[in-house]
Amino acid sequence: MTSWGRALFNGYGVERDTGKGLDLLLKAAAMGHTYAMNDLAAIFTEGRNGVPADPARAVAFLKAGVERQDMYSMNLLGRNYLAGTGVEKDPKQAQSLFQKSMDLGQPYAPGSLARMYRDGVGVQQDLAEAQRLFELATGRGDQSAAYDRAALEMQRGDKADQAVAVRYLAFAAALDLRNEIPDARSTLAKFGAKAKTAALKQLRGELKSKISADGSLDDQLVKTARAVWEQANPRRDLF
Repeated sequence: MTSWGRALFNGYGVERDTGKGLDLLLKAAAMGHTYAMNDLAAIFTEGRNGVPADPARAVAFLKAGVERQDMYSMNLLGRNYLAGTGVEKDPKQAQSLFQKSMDLGQPYAPGSLARMYRDGVGVQQDLAEAQRLFELATGRGDQSAAYDRAALEMQRGDKADQAVAVRYLAFAAALDLRNEIPDARSTLAKFGAKAKTAALKQLRGELKSKISADGSLDDQLVKTARAVWEQANPRRDLF
């Protein structure tokens, strides 16, 4: 019911029927399906396909998901508390929700928490902890966290390890299947061959099987980063 409602509402592979799609999502949510709750929260947070935004209603759906221990609802609700969207701004509550979501294995929650530590929002700024969390999120498949980890390294200026920055830019591009971070590729292109060669050698050393060395250095980096991630995450369907 959730999947069919989502397809109809967005016109995924079928003619769009916003009203019927929304009705199916609402019915699925009423029956306790947390994915439907999260879809509805996104719809009412932003206002989509003619459905007006209603942030307070969005929060109600997310809270219902959290009550059912849904880790995605936790991360999304944490973002609402952090931004004050549909609820009074509460960074401490956001931190708690991000932590619970992360502990349950949600892939994007470590990145959400890392940005709090990077920026010193609701917590004392701790760049080392932000770095650790961005790396954890990258391991779970979060391309935005990989890009932010690279950016964190580049901000170190002359003290930056360029091979590390290249490594995480490669992961950002490799995990970005919807091309949501075009800057990952363009930023990677700006690095010299020495840093790229060092990062590529390290990535290849982490693989248990050989991979072809076709294409430009950038292409090889992205392809190898993807292979490293897939090797570490054989159950990618979980994410």
